[in-house]
Amino acid sequence: MRTTLRVDRRECAGSGLCAAVAPELFRMTDGGFPSVLKSELSDADEMAEAEGVIACCPTEAISFVDTDTDTYTDNGHGC
Repeated sequence: MRTTLRVDRRECAGSGLCAAVAPELFRMTDGGFPSVLKSELSDADEMAEAEGVIACCPTEAISFVDTDTDTYTDNGHGC
């Protein structure tokens, strides 16, 4: 399974929490929304960091996607 990190810009409020918590994975664009710097995650540390960001996103706009099946994974929310 290949896992990709995605941000749903329709749901994103642009709080910047993801970029503050995981600057290796996200940066804020000039437009005020996050850009995923490393969408395909391979090691356990990156996966754990991404799971933490997904859990803390105030609008639940960040998720994992299984790129083999294009299926979104809900990892629960709440910091």
